[in-house]
Amino acid sequence: MLAGHGLARRSFWDVADDLASGRLVEVLRDWSDEDAPISVIYASRRHLPRRTRLFIDALADHFARAAQA
Repeated sequence: MLAGHGLARRSFWDVADDLASGRLVEVLRDWSDEDAPISVIYASRRHLPRRTRLFIDALADHFARAAQA
């Protein structure tokens, strides 16, 4: 996209800075598809550091609030 090679379907989160700066422009604004899930993958719950659990919880909270907006 940034190199001028056409269109791409990307998450807003991936391209927000490029849209804000004008490096990318949104096309087909009225076209939409189903929301795509976001997954957090980690090795094991068994010895999950507290900071990792807090980070996962913060992500879940952030995206839940964004979905309500």
